Amino acid sequence: MSKERIQTTDPIALLREMVAIPSYVKREGDGSYEANETHMGEFVADYIRRNTDMVVETQEVVDGRFNVIARGKGPTSVMMLGHLDTVQPRQGYKHPPFSAVVEDGKLYGLGSCDMKSGISSILTAAATVEKTDGLMLLFYIDEEYDFAGMKAYVQKVPEDLRPKIIVSADGEEMEVMYACRGLIEVSGFIRGESGHAGRSDSGKNAIYKAVDAIREVKAHLAKQFVSPQMGTTTLNLAYLRGGLDDGLDKDGVRQFGKEGNNIPDLAQFVIDVRPATPDLNAQQILEMIEASCKEQKVELEETSIRHDLGAWLSPIEDAQDALDIIRQQVGTVNLKDPGSFGYVDVAMLWQKLRRSAVVVGPGARGTAHSNNEHVVEDEVYKAAELFKRIIEKYQR
Repeated sequence: MSKERIQTTDPIALLREMVAIPSYVKREGDGSYEANETHMGEFVADYIRRNTDMVVETQEVVDGRFNVIARGKGPTSVMMLGHLDTVQPRQGYKHPPFSAVVEDGKLYGLGSCDMKSGISSILTAAATVEKTDGLMLLFYIDEEYDFAGMKAYVQKVPEDLRPKIIVSADGEEMEVMYACRGLIEVSGFIRGESGHAGRSDSGKNAIYKAVDAIREVKAHLAKQFVSPQMGTTTLNLAYLRGGLDDGLDKDGVRQFGKEGNNIPDLAQFVIDVRPATPDLNAQQILEMIEASCKEQKVELEETSIRHDLGAWLSPIEDAQDALDIIRQQVGTVNLKDPGSFGYVDVAMLWQKLRRSAVVVGPGARGTAHSNNEHVVEDEVYKAAELFKRIIEKYQR
């Protein structure tokens, strides 16, 4: 890449270069990657070094994949962030996914909406602002897959990091997000007692007991963990299988007997919980299931936690200065219903820092992850100016 090309402060020109860089993750059978975010991370780090006076460092996360962190002089007063990765390419694109075609005022391509347009807006804002004092930028990997980048950063957040505002550019049509439900995923086995199906009282049906325990927990969560902004906490029984415990096969996979005349003595489950309040965690969920199992005289075994990500609920009034700037730039402030979308990983940062946080960005509604992914050029220019003004406001 040439020095002239990477020095642009036009967010659309910069976006076209970034869309042309594949940054999806596809793991091969031998554990290697066909593609990942490395080239995108190098591009972003190089742009910041060439176009700002910020100090840039990389944080290795896994297998050579890394986050990019940049800091201006002095204590951080405003923190802006975005994720470097995209989903994998799919079939049927209107235009080739890495071509960055501009047509009728829209730029098409994989990542154009989610979220390279947000990154280009942040970068050009940082490159054109009078000074970068108090500014911190975080660009991280793996948002579309397992949140490895944000998890790694949160584990090593500096103790003195106290920004006045955190801004993620992972938004659509300049709507403002200030909260989201959490994401908890737990799994385990419930052990009953085998018996003969002809004598229903001769055993304890593990499948029935699992369903009863999970239903009880679901009802408790919906009643006790409620917020005005996000409604009730929900539980989804995503996976359930059971039967007579036949032990493990040579690969360590649990085997189940399927004979109809046996009362199943083991059930395996996976549940997904979307907390509506920040005070609910995975361990509490498992304790609720275990309590229900004890009441039914069955055992909870081999539990595991895949996700334990709490809800995010930032008081919107704490971001009033940012909202005023959004209103001036956009004409209005549209608050997105926190109960209408999934988990947003800025929640991890908020859980750690408990500082005012918003998500606002230029993505085109409903096109992320689609074969029609695009962004409206005017929205990208609008976002770049918005981020510049937010930086200037919170530097004071």
